[in-house]
Amino acid sequence: MAVSSTSSSSTASIDVASIVTQLMTVENKPLDAIKAKITQQQLIISELGVVKSKLSALNTALTTFQNPLSYNARQATASNTSVATASASNGAAIGSYNVVVDQVATATRYAISDFTSNSELVNLDPANGFIITVGNTEYSTKGVIKVNGVVSANTAPILQANPTVSDLNLWINSLGADVSSSLVQTTSTANWSLMIQGKKNRNCQWRELDWSTWPRLRHIPRS
Repeated sequence: MAVSSTSSSSTASIDVASIVTQLMTVENKPLDAIKAKITQQQLIISELGVVKSKLSALNTALTTFQNPLSYNARQATASNTSVATASASNGAAIGSYNVVVDQVATATRYAISDFTSNSELVNLDPANGFIITVGNTEYSTKGVIKVNGVVSANTAPILQANPTVSDLNLWINSLGADVSSSLVQTTSTANWSLMIQGKKNRNCQWRELDWSTWPRLRHIPRS
């Protein structure tokens, strides 16, 4: 009698990727803990910055609060700011006031007359040129601008030493200031006047002219 036997074998697979992932997770735990601490510290720093900002604002408010003058602050307003403006100092009496305007100021106007033509030469001061003052600002044909007597960093257009009256007229209008100029033919073709007028009710004046050889100046009274 013959006996036969059979044998079988089986193979098992290993999930390498899963094992590697698990090992990396274990290895990264210390690093993850450090990252969490860094994030927490950054949050604390941000919150400290907010606190510092609020403390600075509180300090500013307390400084104003400690100033005795802040308790006596006065404010003044005008019902028509086109006619008058108002301001009040500390300690001013509280109340209302009526202001009566008898006459509104008008712009200054001048006429320099007796030019024989619009191309007649003008004799300017050799050292300073022609200087016109509008409000607190002084303009010179030498290119210098002064504000309250102090030379400004800004400059005016430069005009030649002996310009024509037309050149002077154009120079005044090119300043961009509260002043305008016009050259007007009056009684005849040989009679011209340079009309200069302030704008916005501001006063204007000028100097450094050679009146001995230049036509006469006539002031036009305010209307």
